[in-house]
Amino acid sequence: RPTTGVLSPPGLLAGYPFDTLGTRPGFEIPVDAVPLSTLVNYRHVLWLVDPRGAVSGPNDFAPTALRAMSRPGVSSTLAAYVEAGGQVWLAGGGVAYASLIEFDRVENNVGSNTVFTVQAGELGPGRPIHDHVHLRSSVAVTVGSAQPDRSPAARGGWSGHGPDGSLAAPDYSHLPSTMRFRSAATDPIPPTRRASQAGLFYRTTSPFEYVAAPNVIAERMSPHGNSPKLESTLDTLYQVSSSTLLVSPAPAMLYYHGRDNAPVVFTGFDVWTWSRADCQALVDFVLGDIWGMTRNGTRVAGRPASIRAVPGVRPAQRPAAAIRRAASRPWLDPPRVHP
Repeated sequence: RPTTGVLSPPGLLAGYPFDTLGTRPGFEIPVDAVPLSTLVNYRHVLWLVDPRGAVSGPNDFAPTALRAMSRPGVSSTLAAYVEAGGQVWLAGGGVAYASLIEFDRVENNVGSNTVFTVQAGELGPGRPIHDHVHLRSSVAVTVGSAQPDRSPAARGGWSGHGPDGSLAAPDYSHLPSTMRFRSAATDPIPPTRRASQAGLFYRTTSPFEYVAAPNVIAERMSPHGNSPKLESTLDTLYQVSSSTLLVSPAPAMLYYHGRDNAPVVFTGFDVWTWSRADCQALVDFVLGDIWGMTRNGTRVAGRPASIRAVPGVRPAQRPAAAIRRAASRPWLDPPRVHP
């Protein structure tokens, strides 16, 4: 029963200019839910897939579009968008699973960890996790009680990166030191929830997608006109530690900023299980420090992202888009799709 006089708190994206689009509308051809002609109207896309959405397969009523477009022999709208110059943040704890499960070899899995490796042919060219995120060794998916910690490798200090050499490192100190599980001390249970539902609100486990083998990405850069030199172009922002992981600590959030494609952020966990303050700081870091947006919609860093010409579609006009599985709504504003 609704509680009178109570307003829901603003979503994490409140104040930023954005549209939303569900990825499970039940189309006969699921990929049609997210056409390239829609994506190229935006400079940035936050694409969320939670674990529940990721397990919806091609024979279900409404599989998520990411899983559908990641099947063998199907063209990926996400890949085409990144190739056109669009910047993407992949998050939710189900992105890697949804995009790779159709290639899974079950004999490769270990305990509660679903594992995708280059050696087994599960993780390879033609798949955005490999090509654009630059995960080119092994990624594993599991559930655990770890709380992501900011990686000591998130030091920054680089410049002259990105496809056109205009990117500089963001200030990684703006990231929360730890993504803390919600507790009564950080997040009082909402008045619209019963006390008996506290166990659903205060979670003690979370899904994780993490790098399960060494994955060094280095490219030749020419800063300030000097001779080319190898520099790391894949930063680990967060890591998780647990005895249930195949390696510990393991990278769980990455930022690719090299020459191969537009910058891509990959977060192998959700942005709603944790304390509201930590979730907000994480969102503000990616949208503000990496994408150069502010809450009033004004870019404050770098140059506007350039979307390359794609036949039959218009160039980018809008500042951002949020793409998500329809059922994954914690902390996010309700759908608002504008023509």
